[in-house]
Amino acid sequence: MSAGLTGMLLGLVAAIGLVLVLTYAPPFRSVRLVDRLAPYVHDTPPPSRLLGTATEPGLLSAVRRVFGPAIGDGARLVDRVLGGRSAVRRRLDALGTDTTVEDFRVEQVVWGGLGLLAASLVATVGSVAAGSVNVLSAGLLCLAGVVGGVLGRDWWLTQQVQRREELLLAEFPVVAELLALAVTAGRARPPRWHG
Repeated sequence: MSAGLTGMLLGLVAAIGLVLVLTYAPPFRSVRLVDRLAPYVHDTPPPSRLLGTATEPGLLSAVRRVFGPAIGDGARLVDRVLGGRSAVRRRLDALGTDTTVEDFRVEQVVWGGLGLLAASLVATVGSVAAGSVNVLSAGLLCLAGVVGGVLGRDWWLTQQVQRREELLLAEFPVVAELLALAVTAGRARPPRWHG
């Protein structure tokens, strides 16, 4: 790879980073009405941020704190493009988790970002190995990485639900036997109400 091509790629990455920083910087970012009214609508004062960090573990909260507005905008875009909130809600309920649809969309954005990172790494290694950069194939590979990451998180949710249903079905005979044993032992009578 020539020095000019390397310089061009580094300049392009720096320019994209600068545009992203300026786009999502607070002075240039439009404030939503909900965010402006939130401090005045709630009945109780918000808890201290210092106390909130210990109660919110996990990668998801860390990503939200670092990339907040960009991740939120990406989650809304994924929700608009993919839709199907009710289907996602049903699968999350079937999984028995407290995760909201918005949290799931944020996870999809994170998975899409990881897919983009992996695809750009593959494109970089391929370009170095070939000695030249094919911008179209690198761009398509990065797009496939983003789409694959977003859809991969959806597929993984389906796999988690199927695995949980299989476990529940495997445990069903044991529960049925215990209920039958309780009925035969006379333990399954309804409680008496004393009035």
